[in-house]
Amino acid sequence: PAMLPNDSAVISSEAVCVSDDGTLIGGNVYYNKKSNGRHFNSMPCLWRLGSSAVLLPVLDDLPGGEINARISHISGDGKWLVGWGTPGSGNYTACRWRVNAAPPDWDQPEELALMSGTTNSCASGVNQDGSIIVGNCANVTTAGYVASATIWDGNNINLQPRDIAVILQNYG
Repeated sequence: PAMLPNDSAVISSEAVCVSDDGTLIGGNVYYNKKSNGRHFNSMPCLWRLGSSAVLLPVLDDLPGGEINARISHISGDGKWLVGWGTPGSGNYTACRWRVNAAPPDWDQPEELALMSGTTNSCASGVNQDGSIIVGNCANVTTAGYVASATIWDGNNINLQPRDIAVILQNYG
């Protein structure tokens, strides 16, 4: 689109993932957050492929934030999207979107639980049916962005996510 629901002009866009059947492409559209043109925010979007590409409605961000969310991956069956949003805390937070019946109808984003002691997270992958989600949970420190590889149970996103390094250590 030329304009987004927040009345901002689209500056650029990217495609980042595709469903297994190739009919649904996930991506992000970018807009200028500041008047100096040096700070871009994004909104997640989808295109449906058929005889032509059709842009579906732009997806919502987590409530309370500055409208800055991204899609990272789409499940193989095309029913789950994962990425991150910006809730009222202002920290990037892993979330997922679920199709409601069939695209273009998507539910509001659902926030994924943070690993204990972390403040930021991002979901970067999801399996075929949405039951396993991977990404990272992190803190921003003076040393930079300190992250741990993370796995969420897609069937219960309120459960504490697991640190993949700890899982591997337990397998010796």
